[in-house]
Amino acid sequence: MLAARAQAIARLKESSAYSHLDETALLGRLMAYCSRESHSCVEKDAMISFVKLRILEPDEKSVLRGETLRQVIISL
Repeated sequence: MLAARAQAIARLKESSAYSHLDETALLGRLMAYCSRESHSCVEKDAMISFVKLRILEPDEKSVLRGETLRQVIISL
């Protein structure tokens, strides 16, 4: 997650819309998603990385589907 966070911040800084913001301001814009079935280390990693985490419900087969993630992202 730390590597993904660094890559996301670098991409945002390259973007003209966010180039004027510092890393602290960009960090507040990051969001990670995981399934309720994910290991607890995912939550700990998000805390260590200072990345907000949204825990999503899996389907009846305990699988987090792309459509579930898409709906959550669109609703923001």
